[in-house]
Amino acid sequence: MHKTRKATLLLSMGNLLLTSSPPHILIVDDDPAVRRLLRLMLTQDGCRVTEAGDGQQGVDAYAAWQPDLVLLDLMMPVMDGLDACRLLAFDAGLRNVPILVMTSLDDDALIDLAFEAGATDYLTKPLNYTAVRRRLRHLLRSKQVEDAIRRAKCEWEATLDAVSDLVLLTGADDRVVRCNRAVTVQLQQGYQEVRGRTLAELFYGELQATPEFYQAQAGPLQFPRLRGWYDLSNYSVTLSDQQAGAVHVLRDVTRQVELENARQAAVEALRQSEAKLRSYITHAPLAWFVTDRAGRCVEFNPAAEALLDYDGETLGRLGVADVLADDDRQAGWQSLSTVVNQGYAEAELRLKKRGGELIWVSLRAVRVAGDRFMAFCQDITQRKQAEESLAMQASVLANMAEGVCVSDAESDLILLTNPAFDAMFGYERGELVGQPVTALNALTVQENEALMATLREEIGARGHWAGELPNRRKDGTTFTSAAHLSLATLQGRSVRVSVQTDITEQKQSRDWVLHVQKLADLGTLAAGVAHEMNSPLQVITGVSQSLLRRLESGALAPDYLRRNLDVVHRNGWRCAEIVRSLHTYARVSGGAIALADLNELVQDTLLLIEHQLRSWSNIIVHTQLSANLPPLECDRNQIVQILINLLTNARDAMPDGGDITVTTGFDPDARQLVLQVADTGVGIPDSIRTKIFDPFFTTKPVGKGTGLGLSIVAGIVRAYNGAINMESQPGAGTTFKLLFPIHRPRLPEPPASGRFNDAGEVPSALTAPAPAL
Repeated sequence: MHKTRKATLLLSMGNLLLTSSPPHILIVDDDPAVRRLLRLMLTQDGCRVTEAGDGQQGVDAYAAWQPDLVLLDLMMPVMDGLDACRLLAFDAGLRNVPILVMTSLDDDALIDLAFEAGATDYLTKPLNYTAVRRRLRHLLRSKQVEDAIRRAKCEWEATLDAVSDLVLLTGADDRVVRCNRAVTVQLQQGYQEVRGRTLAELFYGELQATPEFYQAQAGPLQFPRLRGWYDLSNYSVTLSDQQAGAVHVLRDVTRQVELENARQAAVEALRQSEAKLRSYITHAPLAWFVTDRAGRCVEFNPAAEALLDYDGETLGRLGVADVLADDDRQAGWQSLSTVVNQGYAEAELRLKKRGGELIWVSLRAVRVAGDRFMAFCQDITQRKQAEESLAMQASVLANMAEGVCVSDAESDLILLTNPAFDAMFGYERGELVGQPVTALNALTVQENEALMATLREEIGARGHWAGELPNRRKDGTTFTSAAHLSLATLQGRSVRVSVQTDITEQKQSRDWVLHVQKLADLGTLAAGVAHEMNSPLQVITGVSQSLLRRLESGALAPDYLRRNLDVVHRNGWRCAEIVRSLHTYARVSGGAIALADLNELVQDTLLLIEHQLRSWSNIIVHTQLSANLPPLECDRNQIVQILINLLTNARDAMPDGGDITVTTGFDPDARQLVLQVADTGVGIPDSIRTKIFDPFFTTKPVGKGTGLGLSIVAGIVRAYNGAINMESQPGAGTTFKLLFPIHRPRLPEPPASGRFNDAGEVPSALTAPAPAL
C-alpha cells in the first residue's frame, strides 16, 4: 500500500515536469544525510539538484545557478538560514523563486522570523518526504502559474507600449489607472506621475470639464499640454473591481491636419495665381494671339500690336496668312495643322511687320478651348543674326590649319578647341573639353606651375605671350609647338586663347644644323684646347728651364732630375690626353677590328684600373655578366675606353662611397649586346641632362676633368650604330645603358680633303705613343 501511494506521488510530480523544463532545486542543509535523501528523491522525480552545506555556500550557489526553488535549513553553521534567507529574498522575489525553509524546532517565533526574512513556506524535521513532494509540487505549480501571469502581463504591457497612440485607462473618478509609454513620452512625465491624476490635469493643466472624453469619437482636437492635433476615441470598460471605467485612445493626426491645411492653402494660392496669371498674360511683354481654326486673329495683347507695328483695329481684321512671310507660309500652316491634331506646336519663322519688314519669331502654339488656338511669339531676330555670325566664325575656326584652344583664365580648364588642335594632340573632337591645359604639357608638376605663373605674369603685363611649348600627345609622344597666347572675354568671363603650330620637324632640323655646325666648329675649339693645355704646358716650360739652368751650372742632381722629369712626364701625358679626347669626339680612331668577348673586356678593364680600385676603399664594384654572350665585332681599345670613362664618372659621382654595378646581356630580338653601368651616386639634375654629352661640359672642379669623357663615349657608340640611354634620379644614382650591334657597321669613307690619314687618324705628333722616359 505504501509503495503504491509513493508511485502515485511520483507520477503526479512527473506529470508536472512534463509540462515544463526540469526544475532546478537548491538544497541548503548542513546535514549530509538529509541532503543525500532529498537529492535521491528529487533526482528520481526528474529534478536537477544543487547542494550547499551552509548559508554562505547556499547564497553563492544561488548566485551561480539561479535555481527554481530553494530548500533552506534554518539552523546551520557559518551563516544560519535566516541570514541566508534575507540575502536571497530580494532576488527570489523578483524572479518568483519559492524559499521552503526546514527546521527541527517547533518554534512559532522562529517561523515568524523566517516569513519576515522572505520564506515562502516551511517544513518541520524530521521530514515527511511524501509531504515534501506535495509541498514542492504545490510551490512549483504556483510558480509556473505566476510566471505565466507575469509573462502575459509583460507581453501585454510591451504590446501596449509599442503602440504609437496614447492609451489611458481611467476609473469612475476620471483618474488614470494605467497608461502606455506613448502617454509619458508626449506629456514628458513619469508613469507614477501620470497615475492617479485626472484627464483635465494631464491634458489641460487645470480642473475643468472634459466632455470630449465621454464621446465615442471626437477630433481633431488640440490640448494645451500636447503638441499637435489628435483624434480621440473613448470606450467603456469594466474594471477588475467591477467598477465602471473607460479606455481613451488619442491618435496623432498632426500630419493629416497639416496636409489638409496645406491643401486648402494651395487651393487658395492656385485661385490667386490664376487671377495673377490672367493679368500677366494680358499685360505680358511677350506677344500672344488667339486665332480660330481659319487662322483669323480673334484676340491679342498690346505686345502683339507692338511686335507687328499695327493698331488693334487693323490687327483684328488680319489673319495668319496676312502676317506670315511669303517663304514661310507653308511652315505656318503646318504649325497650325499640328496644333489642331496634337494640341501643341513649336516653330521658328518670319513675320511681316507693317511696311513689309521681316522679323524672326519663336512661336509656341497650344489649343486653349474648342476651336481656339493661342500662339506666343518672341522676337529672335538678333539671336538669328548672332547665330549666323557664330556659324561663320565656327567655319573659319574649323578650317584653320593652326590649332586653337580656349581655356578659362582662372581655372585653366579647356572650354573649346578646333579640329586642328585636337588632331595635333591626338584627341577626338570634344575629348579635351573640361581637361586642364597643363595636362597637355610635357613637364613636371613643378615645371607646369612655374610655366603657368610665367604665362599669367606675361599676359597680365603685355596682354599676350609668344614662345615655344613642350607638349605631350594622348599616346604619350612629345612634340614642340610655337604658341601665341592672349586674353579675351567669352560670355562674360575671362578666357585665354592659344594658337599653336607643331614645329617639331623644324626644331629637329634646326638642332641638326646646330649639331653639324658644332662639328664644323671643331677648329674653333682650339681656344678651349689651348686654355686646357695652358697650365700643363706652363709647368713643362718652367721645369724645363729650371733643369737647363741647373745643367749649365753643373748643379743637376740625379734625384732632382728624376722628380722634375716625372712632373714633365705627367703634364705631357695630360696634354696628349686632351688632344686624343678631342680627336675621338670628332672621329673615332680606326683601330684593329676583331671579335671580342664583352665579358672578357669588362674583366680586363677592371684589372687595368686595379691600382685605382685599391684607393676606392668605400666603393664596391659588382659584376652581373651573362654567360654565353655572342662575340662583339669591335675595336677592343675603344670598348675599354668606354668602360674606363663610365667607371671613372661613377666613382666621382659617389664622394661618400657607394656601389657600382656592371651588367652585360644580349637582346636576341634586336640582335644587340647590352652593356650597363649603374651607380648609387648623387645623380644628374634635370637641368643639365641635355648637356652631359656636349664636349668640355663638366660639373667637376677645375683640374678634375676635361669634360670630354661622355662625349667620347657617345661618339664611339654612334660609330657602332648603337644607342646610349641614361636614367638618373637626383640622390638615387645614374644608369648608363649601351646597346651594340653584334656586327660593327661599316664606317663612312673619310673626306677627300686630306684631313684624315690612311689609318683614319688626325695626323699629329701628339697622337703618337709617348716615348718612355
